Formats: sequence, C-alpha cells, structure tokens
Amino acid sequence: MRKVAGFSLACIAVLGFCLCFSLAQLQLGEGYNVFAPFIDTEFAKGYTPAKFDLVDESFSPEKVLDLLGEPLFSV
Repeated sequence: MRKVAGFSLACIAVLGFCLCFSLAQLQLGEGYNVFAPFIDTEFAKGYTPAKFDLVDESFSPEKVLDLLGEPLFSV
C-alpha cells in the first residue's frame, strides 16, 4: 500500500510540475499581452489604434492618409 501511495504522489508531482511549466511558457512566450496589446508594435508618427477605428470604407486614400498619417514604409 505504501508503494502505491508513493507512486501516486510521484505521478501527481510530475504532472503538477509539467502543468506549471506549461503555464509559465504560455505567459513568457510570444503571444497576446492582455494588459498592453501593442507593447512590441512600432507605429507611424501620429498613428493610434483609436484613429484607425475612425476609418470608413467610403474614405478616399487621401483622407485616410490625412487621418492616420504616412506609413512607416512604402514600396
């Protein structure tokens, strides 16, 4: 009986360690940051996500550039 209890405890400990390790990898790996979603994003000067939300399908390209500003890179 003592061997079964020891084996069960060892299995639970290994599974717990694997679970903790997996959760830590999810938090530390590349992914979506709930608290600062744009933390690693470089925006053009004058651009904000709030301004992007104002863009409408009916806007001309010139109006979009006036609202959002010039892009970081152009081809």
